[in-house]
Amino acid sequence: MLVAWISPFRVISRSPHPCRLLLQLLRPYPFFFPLPAPLSPTSIISNPSIVQQRMDYAGLPESRYIWPFYLRDTSLRCLYRIYEWASIGRPLQVGYETQYFWDQVSWKVEDIPDPRDPDPVRYAVLAGFAETMAICFNERNDLGLLRMGNDGVTNPYATYLRQTLSREEFIAFTEKHHEKAPSWTAGARGPAEPFVFQTDCWSGGIFTKRNIEICGGGNMDWI
Repeated sequence: MLVAWISPFRVISRSPHPCRLLLQLLRPYPFFFPLPAPLSPTSIISNPSIVQQRMDYAGLPESRYIWPFYLRDTSLRCLYRIYEWASIGRPLQVGYETQYFWDQVSWKVEDIPDPRDPDPVRYAVLAGFAETMAICFNERNDLGLLRMGNDGVTNPYATYLRQTLSREEFIAFTEKHHEKAPSWTAGARGPAEPFVFQTDCWSGGIFTKRNIEICGGGNMDWI
């Protein structure tokens, strides 16, 4: 994985809870960090600050760029963070989390495990963002911008592909790198009644078909 490197000590020292963050990063077992207890949509809407408190506890967003964190992070944890950022109307952080997922080249969208989330609203949001991520990644792939770590590697390679391959060869090559949404997203139908997180944005068909109004999906596309 190629990301902008930040000193772990710098991130820890700036955290509102440096001792807690240090213990979290140094705890050896389990190697992969467990998924925190999910926050319910209603609790987030009634008290949006709980999301920022949780992010502060984990040293986020800065800890995404330190190796003790990103080596032990998981794709499902990242997807839940996207849900939480979007729930409080932080679309820029949705974009940054998506870029972080993109840079974790060993993570495939279709391999995000089924969270089997009992909350129909939360499950629908997770499914919607997983499907949106696959679409956005494929749009980049179709431009020859393959998941190779970062733009410093990707962009020159895209230019090389266009210069050396015919149009048909270029399309065939990029299609081999297409991502798919996880199979479990098809079963995430959403709540029976519409659930509104925000009203000042366009949610897109992936969410509206599930009776969800939420911002952030459009910010996955500019990574």
